[in-house]
Amino acid sequence: MATQLKERAKLNGHAEPTINLGPAPNSKKRRLPEMAGGLLLVAVCALGALWWQASSTERQPVLALRDSVQRGQVIQLEDLQVVSIDTDQPIAVMADTQSGLIVGQVARTDLPAGSLVNPDQFSTSSTLGVNEGVVGMALEAGQFPSLSLSPGDMVSVVLTPSPGDPRAFDENVEANVLVERATVVEVAQVGVQGGLFISVQIGENDAARVAAAAATNRVRLIQVSEVEE
Repeated sequence: MATQLKERAKLNGHAEPTINLGPAPNSKKRRLPEMAGGLLLVAVCALGALWWQASSTERQPVLALRDSVQRGQVIQLEDLQVVSIDTDQPIAVMADTQSGLIVGQVARTDLPAGSLVNPDQFSTSSTLGVNEGVVGMALEAGQFPSLSLSPGDMVSVVLTPSPGDPRAFDENVEANVLVERATVVEVAQVGVQGGLFISVQIGENDAARVAAAAATNRVRLIQVSEVEE
């Protein structure tokens, strides 16, 4: 029956309809754009993660040594520099505003340049030379130049007249300078009335006179330039 129908269609001039589907699609070519898009997405995510980590990690300015320091060396302001580190680093450091806490102190050990400053690396004990001494004085407000006085500052030590001396109010009386230049090695608060305990490094012969004057509450400190003329 089917053969007869085909023969009739040929006789009537009609051929069997055919559908041309073309060549089979290449699956590999179709996957290339998809793979490239996936790799691009992974790269973008990785860059985003790095940017987020960098932006979310705060950096803190801290103190470090500009040059190498030897054991026993007195720290000066020019020995320090400010560097930035990540705040999540588990190390003891000092903020860039705390230089006054170690200027004038002594290094306990040799330290290389670039070392981050740690309070435990230094001591308030002064390195004394021959014929030098340290005198500590408990002074009231008005007997020292400033509450911001710190180790490393230079001061003059002045003897004032005794309270019963009539020359105490004489403007023509010359100041009795006990020590022209003394280095402050330690400063600490005393009580709650604004007093300070201040230690200064001076010559051994001057130390006895300054100690005696301090015992009678007749000492005044005057801050002077760190650069000697």
